Amino acid sequence: MAVLGDMLELGEVGPGAHREVGESLPDYGVDLVLGYGPLTEGLIEGAQQRGVRAHWYPEKPQLAEHLQKELQEGDFVLVKASRGMALETVVNTIKERVG
Repeated sequence: MAVLGDMLELGEVGPGAHREVGESLPDYGVDLVLGYGPLTEGLIEGAQQRGVRAHWYPEKPQLAEHLQKELQEGDFVLVKASRGMALETVVNTIKERVG
């Protein structure tokens, strides 16, 4: 699984770079991606076009709720975004779940 937020520092190439990341996810064995942030909408679309289960959330609490429902013992979760996206709240959700 991957929980991905916007990469804020990319400037003009940001939208295209996000879509490329989404399109590449199946090449890395990602089964599910949850996205947060406006740039990540393109990432989610790219992932969906490649057959990955992908969902975009405008708010972190809904994303964290979905993640809690999906997590199973033995799952690997990559959480990556610019620091400004403050995804530590989602990391805390994962920590609580595996506790």
